[in-house]
Amino acid sequence: SNMQNDLPVLCPEDKQMITALAAEFEVDFISLSFARSGEDVASARDFLDAVPGGACSSTKILAKLETRQSLFNFAEIASTADGIVLSRGNLGLDVLPEKMALAQKAVVLACNRIGKPALMTRVVDTMVSAPRPTRAEATDVANAVLDGVDGILLGAETLRGKHPVASVATVLAICRQAESVFDHSKHFEQLMSEALDAEEEGAVGGGSADALSGLQRHGSSGSLADSGNGGQPSLTTAVSRMSLGSAHALNRLASGGNVSANGSAAGTGGAGGNPSLGNPSGAPYLSKLESVASSAVRAAQKVAAKLIIVYTQSGHAAALVAKYRPPVPIMTLVIPRLTSDGMSWKLVGRGVARQALAVRGLLPVLAAPAPSGEALLEEAVMLASSLSLVGPGDHVVVVHMMRSAYAIKIVTLDDSGASIANIRPRSLLELMR
Repeated sequence: SNMQNDLPVLCPEDKQMITALAAEFEVDFISLSFARSGEDVASARDFLDAVPGGACSSTKILAKLETRQSLFNFAEIASTADGIVLSRGNLGLDVLPEKMALAQKAVVLACNRIGKPALMTRVVDTMVSAPRPTRAEATDVANAVLDGVDGILLGAETLRGKHPVASVATVLAICRQAESVFDHSKHFEQLMSEALDAEEEGAVGGGSADALSGLQRHGSSGSLADSGNGGQPSLTTAVSRMSLGSAHALNRLASGGNVSANGSAAGTGGAGGNPSLGNPSGAPYLSKLESVASSAVRAAQKVAAKLIIVYTQSGHAAALVAKYRPPVPIMTLVIPRLTSDGMSWKLVGRGVARQALAVRGLLPVLAAPAPSGEALLEEAVMLASSLSLVGPGDHVVVVHMMRSAYAIKIVTLDDSGASIANIRPRSLLELMR
């Protein structure tokens, strides 16, 4: 049965506790358990915005996928929430075992395509009692990183497990090893190829539900008639060709169905068959900001930069750069801002810096007030040098605001490796060749 309860997503006790916590602490994230639809996420957002004093107006919502209903409504949940948590323990009870891997890959792939962080649970359950994970668990963690997850959430392993510190250290070691072989170039080229295809097809982008609905996956790996599977698409091909946002394929996975060769669910119309999910405006897939983000990653590849620095106030620009998975750290320079409630002034920015930690590849730094952007950049470079992120002669790509518009520039460290050398325009052009 797939009957769903009609209880509110936040009960009165939940709201009371959140309000009490917000009165004393800055709440960065709310993990919304058993999110069933985009309406659940919107309802939680309305409550957070209504918390007295605006204490939770900047709190981000991580929607947990725990039931088949969450897969049925995945497109609207993903477009409404700030991030997705794939709760594999509960979701595994609702999805057939042979379909769980495909559902996991599909969800993570979709989150990567729209630039929303995807987190995963239940990875090293054995370490609740054992000092080492099984080989299957270690492989599972590595494959999750290669699939594109932004983070791993440990539960019982650190809550009641006998080896909490070893659990964290082991998962981190596996993630680092997998990250070292992640194909950053292929990920970037795949995103740019899909953006071009989507723009030609008139699909909307920038993280909206329409982007999930209209964006077709054109995978390059596997064939539609791999030997030994009766002519059915391989797992890799099915995932890469799925029309993820339409949720039809995920619906079929949740129901135990198959994915057809064209990526839509067998017996359904696919994304193209639902006119309500189309793109009435004909807007391009890449927004201006996303074009800047992808260009910054391309520039970093061209000049073999060792670091990308992004000035931001909300964290949105840095998250878009991270979406394209550059092979170098992204120093997220959070610029604090003053806000007033009519009675007092408050410096806002620490929460934004902490929230950036949920996005893969971001290295958040809360900037100190500086007389100019150049002085701020100099301090950021000195910090990166002290952390051994950059050295003498290394190039750094910088994304920042200039007269209310985003700009990209490339700077080079001097021979000492602790400050920025002046670059002539001609030599800058030579770098990009």
